[in-house]
Amino acid sequence: MYKTDAPGHDDNEFTDGNPLTGTPATVLDAAFMNEVMYELINVLLAAGITPTKGVRTQLLDAIISIAAGGGEAVTAAGVSVEDAGDYFAGTNVEDVLQELGAVIATGTYAASRIRRGVVALAGASHQTDAAHWEQVLEISHGSAATYTVRPDADANAPVGTSITVFQTGGGQVEVVQGSGVTVHKGASFNRKSMEQHASMVLVKVAANTWRLGGMLEAAA
Repeated sequence: MYKTDAPGHDDNEFTDGNPLTGTPATVLDAAFMNEVMYELINVLLAAGITPTKGVRTQLLDAIISIAAGGGEAVTAAGVSVEDAGDYFAGTNVEDVLQELGAVIATGTYAASRIRRGVVALAGASHQTDAAHWEQVLEISHGSAATYTVRPDADANAPVGTSITVFQTGGGQVEVVQGSGVTVHKGASFNRKSMEQHASMVLVKVAANTWRLGGMLEAAA
C-alpha cells in the first residue's frame, strides 16, 4: 500500500482541485486503485471469503471472522517451537497461539504434535480416571486384574477419548462395564486381553458408551 502520487496530489493526498484557480483534481490512476482493490481483496481471501460482485458486507464479514479466530491457520510446519524444559525458546508467540487456536477449533491433533504418557498400574483392580485420558496404561499383576469403565457421572471423558491398555503382567486384564456403561466389542471376543503384552484400546463414542478393540481373548 502507498499514498497516492498521481498528478494533482497535495502532499500525497487527494484533492478536489479548484476550477476558479485552475488547480486540477487528483487523478484516480489505475495503479493506485488496483493497489487499494487488492489490499481489500486480500483481507477477504485471508478469511476464506470469495470476492463477489454486489455483496457489500464482505469486508466486514472478513474482519469479524479474522477477529474471532478465523482466517488462515498457521500450520505446524510454519511454527518453530523449541522445548527448553520449563519454557519454550525461539518461538513466535503469535504464531504459536494461532496454531493452538487452530487445533482447538478443529479438534484435530497430528501424531507429531501430541506426546502420550505411560501410566504404570499394579494391583488387581483399576478404573477409568481423568489421568488416563489419551494415555497408555500398563497393568501388571500376577493373576487376573480388572479395569472398570466408570459412568460419566463419576468420570466423564470427552467423546473421542481413547485409552490404550497393555497387559504387562501374567494376569489377564478384563474390561468391566460400570453401572449404566456399555462397552461394545466383537461377538467373537471377550472383554479380556489375550495374553501377556497384549494391548486393548478403549474409545468413547457417546455418553456412557465405549468401543473396545485390540488383542482380545476369543470367546468360548
